[in-house]
Amino acid sequence: PPGRLPPGEDPGRLGPALDALVPLDDAQSYDMREAVSLIVDRGSFFELHARFAANALVGFARLNGEVVGVVANQPAWLAGVLDIDASDKIARFVRFCDAFNIPLITFVDCPGFMPGT
Repeated sequence: PPGRLPPGEDPGRLGPALDALVPLDDAQSYDMREAVSLIVDRGSFFELHARFAANALVGFARLNGEVVGVVANQPAWLAGVLDIDASDKIARFVRFCDAFNIPLITFVDCPGFMPGT
């Protein structure tokens, strides 16, 4: 696995921005990238395939200095539903992380599934 870096900030930090990120109204969306960047080490999130299946986020980040894979729904795009392309994107990334023993962090806010068209 990739090497560990010393964390640049307190891994137990808490912030009010995360509490206010998810709206109380179910009809409103939010950007999951903000949630990910508030939780992982500052500036460490590296998103892959951002323009393909934008309703799903995959990428690498550091959490307390350790490399992790990040998988998340994106409520700001298609309400975060999982369709065929998003499922393929996530499955390929999970297999890649498994091949290199990279742990996964998942952020799930999925209202449902959109079967093939």
